[in-house]
Order: sequence, then C-alpha cells, then structure tokens
Amino acid sequence: MYKKTLRYLITIATILQISCSKIDNNDLSIGVSAQYPPFVYMKNNKLSGFDISLIEEISKQMNRNITFKNMDFSSFFPSLNSNQINIAISCITITEERKKNFDFSTPYYFETIAALFYKNQNIKNIKDLENLKIGMQLGTTIEIWASKKFPKSAFTLMDTTTQLLEALKNNYIDVILISKSHSIDFSKNNKELSWIQIDDQPQGCGIMFKKNSTLTNQVNNILNNLENNGKITQLYDKWFS
Repeated sequence: MYKKTLRYLITIATILQISCSKIDNNDLSIGVSAQYPPFVYMKNNKLSGFDISLIEEISKQMNRNITFKNMDFSSFFPSLNSNQINIAISCITITEERKKNFDFSTPYYFETIAALFYKNQNIKNIKDLENLKIGMQLGTTIEIWASKKFPKSAFTLMDTTTQLLEALKNNYIDVILISKSHSIDFSKNNKELSWIQIDDQPQGCGIMFKKNSTLTNQVNNILNNLENNGKITQLYDKWFS
C-alpha cells in the first residue's frame, strides 16, 4: 500500500513538474536597458516607453507571457547567446556587423544622431565637436560612427546615459553623442541643456534575437500586421507626440 501511494505521489509530482515546465517555456524573457527615453525608461519604479508598449503588444499577439530583465546595453549580446534572454529591445540599431551574429526584426524606427551639451557651449555643427571631450554609451553604433568621424579624438565611454549625463553636469565631458529622441527628452527635463542633430542612422532600429531564432519570423509577421492595422502609428502618436 505504501509503495503504491509513493508511486502515485511521484507520478503526480512528475505531471505537475511537466506542466510547470510548459508554462515556463511559454514565457519570453525580454532584455531591455531602461536608459533610453522615450523608448525604455523607468517611471514610478515601472518600465515604460515606446519599446515596452510595442513588445507587450507583440507578446499579446503571440499569446506569450513576458518577463523583463533590465540590464546594460552591452549585456544584450552575451545574454542572448547564453539564452538568458530570448529578445532584446531598446532602439537597437541594425548593422551588418551585428547581423553576422544575431537576428533582427524589420526596422520599426529610424533614428538620428545628436549632440547634447550646455547652452553656453558654442556648438553649431559637427565641426565644433573636434576638439571637445566627447562622451558616448559603450557598445552602441554611435561609438563606431564617432571613431570614424573623429579618429584623433579621445572618448569617454560609459555603460548608461544616466552616467553620461552626470559626467556632463560635472564638466568631466563637454558633449554627449546620443540619439535625437534621447536628446529631446533630456533637454526637456534639463532646461540648461541644448542639442543639435548631426547625422542620420539609415539602418533603423530593430528587435534583436539569437542567431537563427524561431522567433524572428513570428515577430516580423506581427510587426507587419501592426503596421497595416495602424497600431504602430498609434504608439508613435502616444510616445513621440
């Protein structure tokens, strides 16, 4: 009797374990870097922004639960390769070099590069940046772009845009190179700052996956549907108006 009861309990436990595994396997782990307003940022201790709304809409269409993991931008690449996350999203620029090692969705946003600085700085165009102390975020395409534009300049690279903003306020750097949308947001919240647009990024921003991920085509199909039914336009109006 005891052995039968024990076998019964083991069977039940096994069934429950398998059921739980199926639930876990249905979850998507989403890597984000909450340093990119209005794409991803913290508001009232909660993740907010265009990219958060977009990936939530995509997961709803997929009927998948999602868990967000907030990390440094540079951590996306090893985290995808080690299966710690399934998807990375934070206005990630699509480049040919990155496409060699990762999959990308079709572009959902096209960004421009801007310089953010104090208003008392006499910065009017890209040439004015040549002899300044320039700060950028580590691992971004802006870092690659700047190394080609200013081969003789020394850069300050930091993990987050928040660190760069503190460095600017403490006169450790003269200017920050970041995206136009981030510059607009930072200058709204810091009235002493100004910005200028200095170049385009024609590659566009995409959602990033591990190489040969089965999620890539699924997400692309959903993005196409969201574009056709006007949902992406609604999100643009909400977050970029």
